[in-house]
Amino acid sequence: SGNTRVAAAGWSNGIGEWRVGGTVDAGTITLTNRATAAAGASGRWADGLASERTELARQIAALANWHPTLVYYRPKCYLTGGVAWAVATATKPGAVRDPFVALSAADIERFEELLAAHLDEMPPVDFGAIADSTVRAEAEGEWRRVKDTFNPKNLRAGCAILRELAVAYRLDRKEVVFARGGQFAWLTALLASEAEPPAPVSGGVTPPAMRVWITAPRRAVCPPLIRRPMYR
Repeated sequence: SGNTRVAAAGWSNGIGEWRVGGTVDAGTITLTNRATAAAGASGRWADGLASERTELARQIAALANWHPTLVYYRPKCYLTGGVAWAVATATKPGAVRDPFVALSAADIERFEELLAAHLDEMPPVDFGAIADSTVRAEAEGEWRRVKDTFNPKNLRAGCAILRELAVAYRLDRKEVVFARGGQFAWLTALLASEAEPPAPVSGGVTPPAMRVWITAPRRAVCPPLIRRPMYR
């Protein structure tokens, strides 16, 4: 809830294991608080969010420009985090048992419209299409957990982040998936990075045991290149 991260990983015979990633200095809670501060004495929180969203869009666009591979050459995107969970729960309630839930940029937009129609309250979710009563009860319980975790302003702030990510990274042209167990993704990646190097590939060539991180600094319009080789 404090920031937003974008990352990808792959393998290249030239440099071995590689990862690219960056951080946007805004998360669900931090953006909610900034919008409140921007609204000031007027109390017009929506105006405060709109003001902060301009800077948010600039940061996300800069990050996307820094990683064009993620924008143009990655056909699949996994979303994790609380707001993605809320979007999946509200727009695909029948998939409550699925570890991976197919979403789209249109689902994110629809959820933002739903929030805009219920400014000071949590929006209603239609569970009537779920035929199985047990699954329906689970979906209703999942939405209650969302409401216990976030307030309406939190969801509007988080959805603003998702919408700007969808625009900058062209999610309307990608397969988008919510990973329900995504809260363990960073820990899993860390453990995997400390595992033994991969076995020799065809031809008896052992991939070099070198990892390269490429990270974009926060709040930069044209971030400089930073490479940090990490050797075992």
